[in-house]
Amino acid sequence: MYVNIFTVKISLNNYFIRIMAQSIILLMVFLLFPSTVLYSADLFAIRTADATDQEIVMERKDAPPGNTLKQMGAFQIRKNAERLAEKLERDGMEPVVLAVVTNENQTIYKVYIRKQGGATHKDKLPRKFAENIVAEEAQDSLPPETPRQLAQDRAVQEEDLLLVLRNFSSKAEGEEFSGNMEKAGYLVMMREVPTGNGQPIYVVSAEKPQVQSGSTVLSGEIDKTSQPVITTKAEPPPPSPDIIRETPGKAVPEELPVGTPKERVSKDVLGKRGGFVHPFLSITEYYIDNVFYSNDRKDDDFITVLSPGIWLAVPHVYEKLLRVETSDISPGGFSLSRYKPEEFKRYQAYLFYNADIEKFAKHSSEDAVNHKFEGFFQYNLRGGLSFEVMDQYIDSHDDRGSGIYAELDKFRTNLANFIVKYAISERLELRVDSSYFLVNYAKARNNYRDRHDWSLSAYTFYKATPKMRFFIEYEYIDITYDKNIVSDSQEHHYFGGIQWDITAKSKGSIKAGYGTKDFASATETSNDFIFEAQIDHHFTPKTSLILKASRRTTETDISTTDFVVSDTIELEYLQRITAKVTADIKLSYTRDAYKDEFTYGGRTAPLDDDYYYGAFALQYKFREWLFADAGYIFMKRDSSFSDFDYTTNVMFVRITGSL
Repeated sequence: MYVNIFTVKISLNNYFIRIMAQSIILLMVFLLFPSTVLYSADLFAIRTADATDQEIVMERKDAPPGNTLKQMGAFQIRKNAERLAEKLERDGMEPVVLAVVTNENQTIYKVYIRKQGGATHKDKLPRKFAENIVAEEAQDSLPPETPRQLAQDRAVQEEDLLLVLRNFSSKAEGEEFSGNMEKAGYLVMMREVPTGNGQPIYVVSAEKPQVQSGSTVLSGEIDKTSQPVITTKAEPPPPSPDIIRETPGKAVPEELPVGTPKERVSKDVLGKRGGFVHPFLSITEYYIDNVFYSNDRKDDDFITVLSPGIWLAVPHVYEKLLRVETSDISPGGFSLSRYKPEEFKRYQAYLFYNADIEKFAKHSSEDAVNHKFEGFFQYNLRGGLSFEVMDQYIDSHDDRGSGIYAELDKFRTNLANFIVKYAISERLELRVDSSYFLVNYAKARNNYRDRHDWSLSAYTFYKATPKMRFFIEYEYIDITYDKNIVSDSQEHHYFGGIQWDITAKSKGSIKAGYGTKDFASATETSNDFIFEAQIDHHFTPKTSLILKASRRTTETDISTTDFVVSDTIELEYLQRITAKVTADIKLSYTRDAYKDEFTYGGRTAPLDDDYYYGAFALQYKFREWLFADAGYIFMKRDSSFSDFDYTTNVMFVRITGSL
């Protein structure tokens, strides 16, 4: 992480008035045009404390006159700079170390001493360390700042800093940092800076309006304590998919409904080269009062789930990058759209593996081992062109309590996705997606569900404002069954939508349109209104609300029906109670309406299922790398055929360690 801090105290006599004026001009140029502040090659030579160089750095124009910085040395190795600073401190001087990244993308460390009225400061003060902002020509090499870095920013005692500079790849992160600095009493300016790869960065400068004579400079040692970041994900790892539902319909779940922060360990644990390899292990204990999700046979049991896993990233990052919701019954594989995949400066490679080993205390026939493997590679070319290749493999089973069978239905899916984007201009962007999705069930009774889907989507995005863009989308899906060819169909979806990232508090996407489903074996065509909404709003840094809603068609899990129209709404409330305790409340409702008549138990009628889901959980973080969850889950199915009704209660505790 690049910590960009430049601090100056000032007290000057008339002898330095001319130098002060020149310094003010340099400071204004640096703030407005940082790419113009270049450093000559001779600075790479090692200089000693008795060097004769008299370079004076910029000073604040609104500070009382009298204090400037005199350069004493420049080094390519940070340790050498720190040794010189220690020697100067022992001599009674006040050293300051500035880390500078040049336009050649090389880092040098410059050592200064404070001069007051032409004499060095004699008071013994702790050695200071600060890092300057990089030149804009080097931005392509900078990694985007992560939420962990933002948390560190908030942990810094920013009231002790006179000038703070930060780079962000996301406007939302820049605005969040700006808001925090404004609350601390700083004058804040954020500007958008274009880069060579077509993706701008956002430079935030925060300046304290007044300088106290007793102000101190931030020490190089910062608070290592992680500030919790509230998210909707419990990553890593995901729990057993047969117990918890992401939505109470058919979607394959990925995680408990726990407001688990996206955490990473300190560099002090992994070392300076950390962030490439992240192993994790979760142990979950469930008590469930209705193992088979049955209306008349209610057997309870204790279930232990071991969830080991690992993920790798190059370049190194500290958060799980791929967050894709998939389902075996979703045409094309995706449960929710990938509106705007994460973007990186130049390239990013990522691999993830997780296993869920489920052990039942009483009903060993229900034991299962699930696997999930996914990865992607993204590359951004100069000129606005980028592409991404993603693949996800899942070996799992259907949610218990869905369909009409009480037995476990195991399946394997593989989703390959390719995305190409091209930014025609600052406002106009084109995107094309292509996917291939395979579904294969283990048992012969489910052979009618084996299929492969091919989909193609085209988007046109128009950025109306820097924080809002509109889009139109066309999606084509070709669904081909291996044996039950009468179910082959083609879907055409037409959408209009909006995406916004108004502030760090509110972001989301909404799209709505018209969908058709043409069956190959019939002349009939199904036409339906379809939509999707994903909204994330943070009322305060500790309180957030997430809303997901959709109306879509899915493939059937009952052989005598054609397809399903599914309506879902999900609401999640997350509250950070203390620095270590986070609460999560999650509610959802799904209605599955099966098309064509259904016959069961001598009765023929439409099959409609209503699923109700509620959960409450608390998380306690022992360390940055170790936390525990405990909670309660309620699930209910209300079917038009009462034999499929059930009510299930689950209690769980879980402990997770991750690096």
